[in-house]
Amino acid sequence: MHQQQLTSSIFNNSQDGIILLDKNGIITRVNPMFCHLIGIKYENIIHQPLINFINIPAFKKIKASLSHELNSTHQWQGEFNIQHVINKNNIPLYVKINKLIDNKNKDIQYSIIATDLTTIKEIDRLVHINHHDPLTELPNRTALINRLNDELNIQLTTHHKFAVLFIDLDNFKVINDNYGHQMGDKVLKITAHKLRNSVKKSDMIARLAGDEFIAIINPATEHSAVVQTCRRILKILQQPITIDKHHLTINASIGCYYAHPNKQQTIDEILCQADIAMYQAKIAGKGCIVECNSF
Repeated sequence: MHQQQLTSSIFNNSQDGIILLDKNGIITRVNPMFCHLIGIKYENIIHQPLINFINIPAFKKIKASLSHELNSTHQWQGEFNIQHVINKNNIPLYVKINKLIDNKNKDIQYSIIATDLTTIKEIDRLVHINHHDPLTELPNRTALINRLNDELNIQLTTHHKFAVLFIDLDNFKVINDNYGHQMGDKVLKITAHKLRNSVKKSDMIARLAGDEFIAIINPATEHSAVVQTCRRILKILQQPITIDKHHLTINASIGCYYAHPNKQQTIDEILCQADIAMYQAKIAGKGCIVECNSF
């Protein structure tokens, strides 16, 4: 009796939603938390098919995987959204389902434990906003500084050099002056997409400010590979852009700095040296690549 009371207390006071189903998917037991999550009173959900209270299109997407896993391993887990009945808000859940088979009479039941991910998702959203540029969705200055700090710390053990590319669009002011800032914003978004596709997934492209971007190439194992990446960036950026029937062509200047291991260097010094090299590229005629130190 004590064990039953303890089990019942855990069930009723759990911060996770808990549901028990029979073999036909009918709710035989549900705890207060799940009723709270979905916004339905206990008496209106008990002995009802669970399918009545979930998003059918979302369920169809996982149905095949869910059925296969429950039949083969007797368990399934993954993310699933439900909708609050009253305010219609989507609630992200991490769901664990277990198929329970009675050894004596082979009766089948299902237990479902649903963890509300709303707070975690909101934290993730705020972190994303804090570390990404709202226009281009690229990592912002904060994320760039964090990445460079990580690269310098990793460099202490790996002794790999990495390259920092300072990329500045040439004559971007002309686009803003001739076509307006909305057109300029569209060009920046397209440019960000082009840059992201110009480097490896392990490399970083960040928007520093305005039409200034930074690429971190790590590891920089071969000089020729870094130069090739720079040339690929320029070639891709030079491809014509068509926006609202306007055909635009842009170019960029690139300054490259090689961060060598075992050298005392700060993040500000690295960005400053790459910036100086970029201005030298502009002086050299724009659309150029200038390396401010040797590989």
